[in-house]
Parts: sequence; structure tokens; C-alpha cells
Amino acid sequence: MCEVHISIDAPTKETFEAIRHGSKFEMVTKNARLLNDYAKSVGKHRTRMWGVVQRSMFHALDQMPKLAADLGFARLSLSLDLNDWGQDTWREFNDTQDMQDAFDLDTAHRLRACGEELGVEVTFFSLDEKFDTSSPETLCHWPFERLYIASDMRVVPCCMIANPDVMEIGSAYDIGAMWNSQVMRDFRGAHLSGAIPDICKSCYKHGGGSAGE
Repeated sequence: MCEVHISIDAPTKETFEAIRHGSKFEMVTKNARLLNDYAKSVGKHRTRMWGVVQRSMFHALDQMPKLAADLGFARLSLSLDLNDWGQDTWREFNDTQDMQDAFDLDTAHRLRACGEELGVEVTFFSLDEKFDTSSPETLCHWPFERLYIASDMRVVPCCMIANPDVMEIGSAYDIGAMWNSQVMRDFRGAHLSGAIPDICKSCYKHGGGSAGE
């Protein structure tokens, strides 16, 4: 099922705008409410509020299901770790903001229970536990199924990298040729062999070590 994900990482204006530099909390929440009102009016429940758990908003986690409900979302997903988008400087900063070790089962159960009372399904996403090299079925599916196209039509491996200045695969103006290019074949081959590219390792258990390690 296709979904529209809206990133709202904090329940207050001050914290949200400190995380999402240049954003306007009032505009984002207003537009999210308008979108959900429209979706409800046409019977299409295909939206999800998405937040990243981090140090600056950790104290306000319990307010997230309520905000989701107030904005008309039926689903809230919380990412438990921060992605570096393949950039060393971001990795260093994110290590100071990551709160995954402080997020325990009691917190998860509490948030899910709060969501149930409000009619919001609360789920959790752990990036560094998502993929592993133990079998082809547990590899990242992006190289084999889909692409991320930036606004300037440059192709990026996935939405977790997102920035073509970090890694560019080719041009989307000839998507067929790009999909079957040697660059893409080599990229897929690296995953299949267990030699996970450095830029992808943060999404793999144990940093994407070779199969059998």
C-alpha cells in the first residue's frame, strides 16, 4: 500500500524547529491536518507520521502519540536511531544524539498503549537491525527493487542516503539504461557478495560484515 510519510520529530515548535532547521512547525502541522482531513473525506487512510527519537526530544516522547492523533494520523512510526547519510561528520554528531540505548521495552509498551487509547498505531524502526548478510532474503532490497531520484534527476541508491552529492549512481533521464548500467550491477554485486559498501553499512547488523562472519 502506498503511503505519504510526514516527518514530525517533536511535539513542540521550539524543539521541532531546532531539529528541522528552517522549518515552520505551524505550517507543517497545519498542512498535515489538511492532508489527513482530505484523506478521511475520500476514504483513503494512507498517511503516517514519522519521528526520529533523539536526545533533544526524548523527554517529550509521550506527547508524540497525542500529536499524531490531534493531526489526524492513524499511524505513528518512531525511528530509534539516527542515520548519517554516508557522511562522517554527521556520524560523529549523531553519536552524541542517539538515544537507542535509553529506549527500553517499558517505553515502547507505554507509547503503544497511549496510541491505542487515541486510535493511533505506534510502531518502531531500528535502522541498524534492519538488514544482514546471512542470506539474499535479508539483504537491503533497494538495489534490486527501487531507486531514489533527487529533485535534479540525479539517482541516489536509497532514501536513507538521499543526497546525490554523497553518492550519485546516474541520471534518471534514461532510467532504463541507468537501472541496467554497470554501476548498478556492481552495486548489487557488492551486496550479494557480502562486501557491503561503506555508505550502506549503517543499515546492516554488525556494520555489514561479510556473509558468515
